[in-house]
Amino acid sequence: MFHPGKGTNISHLANFTYFEIDQNSQLMIVVNRFIVHEVEKEVKQKGETESDDKKDVILKFSKTIPTVDNFSMRLIEETHKSFGLSSSLKNTQFEEGHSTVFHTGLLNYFAKEEDKEFYTYTQKALEDLKVRIQKEPFATGGYYLFADYKYDDRRYISAVLLRKKHGINFKIENGVFTFWMEIPLALGTVGGLTSLHPLVKMALQILKQPSAHELMQIVAVTGLAQNFAALRSLTTTGIQEGHMKMHINNILNQYQATTEERKLIAKHFENNTISHSAVVDFIQKIRN
Repeated sequence: MFHPGKGTNISHLANFTYFEIDQNSQLMIVVNRFIVHEVEKEVKQKGETESDDKKDVILKFSKTIPTVDNFSMRLIEETHKSFGLSSSLKNTQFEEGHSTVFHTGLLNYFAKEEDKEFYTYTQKALEDLKVRIQKEPFATGGYYLFADYKYDDRRYISAVLLRKKHGINFKIENGVFTFWMEIPLALGTVGGLTSLHPLVKMALQILKQPSAHELMQIVAVTGLAQNFAALRSLTTTGIQEGHMKMHINNILNQYQATTEERKLIAKHFENNTISHSAVVDFIQKIRN
């Protein structure tokens, strides 16, 4: 995380001083701007000659500054927390009078603080990094997150290399950065109760005997549909009403309600809150 200021030159770049982040405090992040670009580079393989050192480096820039949403807030929050877990966390102060592409780009952005200047700063920084990466035979590319945000009223400008992890994917396609997760489900269609339980057999027949991979996809989609249904209930009538409507037949079956009683109960609870006790009380009322 970078703050322009005075310092002693180290390796002709910057002076570093340590500071700590309290991991027990609640994160209060306000994201001003962020963007993700991709750097592609083949890694030098063992056995390749010195003439093979320089691998092509390809820069894939996002076309526009994305809108700040829940995902970007969470992404930047997680990267911020990871800084506090590192013993090598450093605060940068640029040497007075010493100019770098990164430093100059930051100063230009600070002068106007507009989307155009922020985009140009990230673009120039990666173009400079491209030259450095190309000279290093074992250097790799990746996704670079640039963010301007505030945490506890302290401003941060971060440049972070995002590492792909198992099941977490990034890509930039047509200038748009996207993120998705792959979560494998331990499901099978052969063995166990799959060929014995009558309801399982019927379900698989309805689904046209899917493979284990296809069943995983079906379960995932069904789960998402249930989540959307739950969100709809939360934002309209509430979970309780729909939940009890689903179970009211169980209550009526338990008390062996007649067809006429069921009609009266259905009419009564059109405008009344459904609960187990309320249904039982009404059954007893119409029977007495």
